[in-house]
Amino acid sequence: MRRPPRHRGARLLDRATIFNVVYQGFALYLAAMLAVLYFYDGGAGTRELADRRMQTGVFCTVVVSQMLNCFSFRHDSKSIFTVGFRGNLRLLLAITVSIALQVLLVHWTWASPIFHTQILSLEDWRTVFLLSILPVLLVEARKFFLRRRSA
Repeated sequence: MRRPPRHRGARLLDRATIFNVVYQGFALYLAAMLAVLYFYDGGAGTRELADRRMQTGVFCTVVVSQMLNCFSFRHDSKSIFTVGFRGNLRLLLAITVSIALQVLLVHWTWASPIFHTQILSLEDWRTVFLLSILPVLLVEARKFFLRRRSA
């Protein structure tokens, strides 16, 4: 609301916006593919258990990545550390509840047959969160270089 409205003839999706969306999509894709590589365990247990572990790990990485990526979307060029985390408490609450529901979905035994999930270890969750931070770091690095170039 503090910025002036865009011009009437301006395109809704300009080149910079399209590039930004593609870049962020690639960052999320990279996190998901790294999760596939980490969680793929073809030699341990049965093939079905290995596939379930991989699917659960990738599913959790994608969900948590999307939740954390909400912070990067708050501003086009300012860092999330400049904008802050407390500016929108409802967003923070929604992200916290969504991640808690994701953990609950994976660890409740009644949900396993429905969603075909497998319980993840604490180390697996650590990896999920580390991989989920990667897209945020890539987007923040891009913002940093754009700010340096324009300064």
